Amino acid sequence: MASSELETGILKERLAELEDAVLDLSASIQHMQLQIKDMQQMIIKIATNQQHLAERVSTWPFIKVDKKRRPPPKHED
Repeated sequence: MASSELETGILKERLAELEDAVLDLSASIQHMQLQIKDMQQMIIKIATNQQHLAERVSTWPFIKVDKKRRPPPKHED
């Protein structure tokens, strides 16, 4: 009987350790989910800013430069 009580005690202790590990993992997962959500919001902001910049650049006036008339680059010796 002492053997079964010992085994039961060991199983209870292991079960308690597993429960603690599951709680720790659950907390870690929740923390990572919040970090991922924050990262996704930041990515959306970056993409929106990039889209606004692309729209601005596409409406900028520009002057076409003829390659033949461009002065040759100066070389420093």
